[in-house]
Amino acid sequence: MSRIVVRKPDSIYQADGRIVNGTFYGRWHFSFDMYFDPEYMQFGTMRVFNDDTLSPGAVWPLHPHSEIEVVTYCAGGEFRHADEHGKGGILKKGWVQHTTVGKGLMHSEINNSDEEPMRFIQMWFIPSERGLEPIGVNLSSEQLMSVARCYILTILKHFKRGLSRPLLRFHAIFYHSRYFLL
Repeated sequence: MSRIVVRKPDSIYQADGRIVNGTFYGRWHFSFDMYFDPEYMQFGTMRVFNDDTLSPGAVWPLHPHSEIEVVTYCAGGEFRHADEHGKGGILKKGWVQHTTVGKGLMHSEINNSDEEPMRFIQMWFIPSERGLEPIGVNLSSEQLMSVARCYILTILKHFKRGLSRPLLRFHAIFYHSRYFLL
């Protein structure tokens, strides 16, 4: 897909099902998992754009990824991310996490609340460089606003060429700071 298409809400694939300790509901804009539509495979380097909601206490079980850049936005509730060792972090509503998956990692998405649903938007980008070490950073809404202008302009500038280089520069800013997570 090489042009922006405004789609009616009912034309976006809707998925739901059982996961550990609960259920999920998703709206998947591009082919993903069991959904395949050759008309909607990706947009530029953006390969996945999912809007998912997990029921209270639900866990998307541990699963592998490799060679993608992942941006996760917590739209409601508390999103907990954990790797195969239980390490990770929490995103509150309005917070963002960026992960360079690189060579690969195992992780799970977890609704950190047993009382309310958790909604998150996740975007995957095809990297311009392969074989990188996994690295991630969380930004609170306040931190995000302080870097948003620079970050968004960098993303837009490099969108067609892939995101690895500008996002790695972004990581370099935060690598030795208190914002570094994974």
